[in-house]
Amino acid sequence: MVVTFGLSQGMPLHALAAVAKDRIASVRVDGMVCYFCSSGIEKVCKLKKLGKGYSTDLSKGLFNVKLAPAAQIPNPEGFERIVKGAGFTYRGVQIVVEGKVIATAQKNVYGLVVPETHQVLQIEPAAGSARQLAASVNRMVRVTLQGADIKKNNWQVIAMGRKAQ
Repeated sequence: MVVTFGLSQGMPLHALAAVAKDRIASVRVDGMVCYFCSSGIEKVCKLKKLGKGYSTDLSKGLFNVKLAPAAQIPNPEGFERIVKGAGFTYRGVQIVVEGKVIATAQKNVYGLVVPETHQVLQIEPAAGSARQLAASVNRMVRVTLQGADIKKNNWQVIAMGRKAQ
């Protein structure tokens, strides 16, 4: 499974298939200007036992985390705490993840069950994707989720496709 964070400046979606089994997270950060800066975020990630490898793209303001296979995907607020805990400005998070869509009791709110961890992410459709998301209940999908608004603390589906077999 592949996971990517970082608003529109993250890893291109077509490049995700090449990463296959690795779960890579790229968090969008402002104020990170050198590798010493990124080591502060890495230190916080290590304390939380979030990843098993780290890299930085300073030109894009992305901090990349290779997630441990059994690691739970933090909610958007969790990523904000990691970045702020290291003294930087959080600018949002985007994630590509595969899972099974499930219905919830709330209108336009769904769950996405991540098979490797059995974690359920709370997701909701972006404008124009409600019908496609509703039609995908009980199916495996690959979705691009965005979590810039930490007040809501859930993920918004901004792109969706069937899970690659």
